[in-house]
Order: sequence, then C-alpha cells, then structure tokens
Amino acid sequence: MIDPNHAREELEHILSDREYTIYYEDHRGLIEKTIDRIINWIVEQISKLFPNLEGVANGNGYLIFGLVVTGVVLLLIALFFLIRTIQRKRRFRDNKPLHSLSEKEWTYEMHMKEAENLENEGDFTKATRHLFLAILLYFDKREWLLAKPWKTNWEYYDELRSRSKERAERFFVFALLFDRATYGGHQVNQNEYEPFKQEAISILKQEETTVRQEVNG
Repeated sequence: MIDPNHAREELEHILSDREYTIYYEDHRGLIEKTIDRIINWIVEQISKLFPNLEGVANGNGYLIFGLVVTGVVLLLIALFFLIRTIQRKRRFRDNKPLHSLSEKEWTYEMHMKEAENLENEGDFTKATRHLFLAILLYFDKREWLLAKPWKTNWEYYDELRSRSKERAERFFVFALLFDRATYGGHQVNQNEYEPFKQEAISILKQEETTVRQEVNG
C-alpha cells in the first residue's frame, strides 16, 4: 500500500513519463509558431541595439537595456501562461467523461464501489474510470461544478478554477490518467492505479473535512 501522503507525487511522476508526454504532444499550431517568431524578432532587435553590452558606456544605455529586458521577461511570462492554457484546453477539448445520462444517475458512492469491485477483478483501467467519475460526481454534489453529458474535462476544470485554483489543479492532474486510459487505449497497471486511488481517496477525505469545517464554522 502506497503512503497517501506521497500519492499525488507518485501520480505526477507517472504522468510525466515519456509515454504520457508523447500521448499529449500536438503538432505546433499557428499560435505557437507565431509566438516563436515574435520572441525571435525581439531577440534580434535587442542584439541590434546592443551588439556589445560592454560598449554601452553611459547610464542611459544601461537603463534602456534594463527596460527592454524587463519588457521581454514580462512578455515571456505572459506567453508561458497563454501557451499552458492552450495546451491544457487541447488535452481536454473533445473528451466528455459522462457519455450518457445513465452514468449521471449513478452516485459517487456507487462509482467508488464499482471501482473497488473492478480493482479486485484486476481490471485497473475500468476501475480508474469509475474513480474519476466518483470525484466528478462528488464535485457536482457539492455544486463546485455542474456535471453534464456534453461537457468536457476542460469545461469542468474551468468551472473549478473559478472557485478554487488548488482544487482545479488537483482535478487536472487526476484527469490526465483518466483521459489516457479512457481515450488513449492505455491499459492501466496496478503500479499506476494505486497512487491514482490514493489520490482519489485523499481528495474525498480532504473535501469532506473542508465541508464539515464550513458547516461547523
């Protein structure tokens, strides 16, 4: 049994493996290529303005250089967050975890029980799917998101982010293995499933504690 305190770290390590990286890689689109051109252009302009930093002898030169560098850094930070948002949206753009209304009618407890049954049978791939749906329906029950058959994981992530960035980030990491198993044809093994399960249990326990504190507070 994996220590629950390290479950998220183990899960993130699994999802960072080359196999998962390859699965989520897209060919660079027009936006990414345009961004690269902009960055290269900025670098070229700085090189033209300051071909030799040592040759800039006066204070104004250093001031201008500092302003330019600061502007470039701020631009790069903005581009980083833009690219990350685009990449995350692409990962979840077509994946709808609730395929039918019948699945929406299940409770999160029913999904947890089914995941346990499938785990005992050794079907870790289907167990992974039911664990994720348990988390999704639990969040729906708490009204942190609105579960619908036509919604994608990106839309759920976006809903959660508007309320709690920490909860949204945990959901994002948790959704990666679910997507890989459900839509990527990956067969989840026990070593992958165990930290996934521990993370799911950790999420439910932590959220239940938070809800009780809010009620008692």
